[in-house]
Amino acid sequence: LHNSLNESMVNLLIPQARILENNNNLTLGIWLSGGADSSLLCYLLAKHIKDNNLPYKLQPVTIPKRPTDTHYANVLEFVKKELDCADLFCTPIVYHTDNGSYETSFEELNLDNISQGKYNWIYTGINQTPPPNTINEYASELERVRSNDSLKMLFINAIVEHEGTYYEFGEIRPFFNVDKRYLATLYHQEELFETLFPLTNSCSQLDLVDDHCGKCWFCKERIWGFGKL
Repeated sequence: LHNSLNESMVNLLIPQARILENNNNLTLGIWLSGGADSSLLCYLLAKHIKDNNLPYKLQPVTIPKRPTDTHYANVLEFVKKELDCADLFCTPIVYHTDNGSYETSFEELNLDNISQGKYNWIYTGINQTPPPNTINEYASELERVRSNDSLKMLFINAIVEHEGTYYEFGEIRPFFNVDKRYLATLYHQEELFETLFPLTNSCSQLDLVDDHCGKCWFCKERIWGFGKL
């Protein structure tokens, strides 16, 4: 993926042998929210597949937080043009939901897509939170996230049931052991900080049209990691 990523992250970026052995679906899901983390992962994953001439397609999946949210689309268009790799991507799966059921809908969407043969593996940009006592006004949120052991795993593989049928499902998190300050270095190393980063949006405030509130947890974390909104 990148010479500054550790070996385990590179080895599990594409679980090639396992995919080829267990099924013929060479489409990999990519959770593309349009935030800074998933956008960088989308770029690096597409670059890795193209540079190594790997036989995979990428299936972007997104749940817009706002009806007018187009950040994921802007990011996708940038990646396609920058890498000249439009043929790597399937048409994005865009799932609109009520504001209050954002996380639940993502789980349900995965099950639907797996059962329809869209993908069996999906990449997410989950990464480590800032160290304790760095964003004091959100200390409880920081502790809640840090105590979630499932977010500390690079690779999750499971058998999931959907309407009486069982499917193999894997979630892969190449950034699981680094935080946003490390991701900021990758943005700079790939010369994306002035091009791709401004297209992204991390804010959780649902009543904004196209901006960052600067006050929510995700805005605070973005400032901590990248130095700006």
